[in-house]
Amino acid sequence: MENWSERVVRFFSNFGLTRQETHFVLLLLAITLIGSLIPPRRTADSGEEDLAKFKMASGLADSSADSTAVSAVKDSIQQAWKNRADTIRMLLASGAPAETIDSLIAESGDSPVRTVNINEANVQELASLPRVGPKLAARIVDYRNQHGPFTSVNDLQRVKGIGKKMFDKIKPFVTVN
Repeated sequence: MENWSERVVRFFSNFGLTRQETHFVLLLLAITLIGSLIPPRRTADSGEEDLAKFKMASGLADSSADSTAVSAVKDSIQQAWKNRADTIRMLLASGAPAETIDSLIAESGDSPVRTVNINEANVQELASLPRVGPKLAARIVDYRNQHGPFTSVNDLQRVKGIGKKMFDKIKPFVTVN
C-alpha cells in the first residue's frame, strides 16, 4: 500500500512532473497557503496609526476626542478644496473669462494657487502653477532673460513646452503686471 506522498507524486507525474518538481510545487502551495493565513502588517488605515504615533512622540496626543476633531477638520478642508477645484475646472471647461476665475480665486483668499506675475516670478513661484514643473519654470525664466519681459500673458505660448492646452490651464493664474 502506498502512502499519501506517493499518490501525490503519481498524480503530478500525469502532468509530466518529476518527483523533484512535484516537491517544489507542493512547497510553493504550502508557502502560498501559509502566506494567505498571515494578516498583513500594514493596513489601509496605517496612515491614521502613523499620525497617532507622531502625536504621541511629539506630545500632541491628549485624547481620542482630539483625534476625532482633527479628522473632522481634515475632512472638511479636503471637501472644501475639492469643491473649489471642481468649480474652477467647470469654469475652465465652459470657457469662462479669466476675470471670472481670477475673482473666484481672489474671493477665496486662501487659495493654494495664487496669481503669479510672470515678469517677476522666480523658478519656485512659477513651478507652483498648475502643471508647471521646475524644468518648465526654468524655461520660462530663461525665455524672459533672453527676450526681455513678457508684454502679454499670451507671450507664454512662445516658451517651448507651453502649447495651447497648457496655456489654457495656467492662463487664469498668471499676470504680467
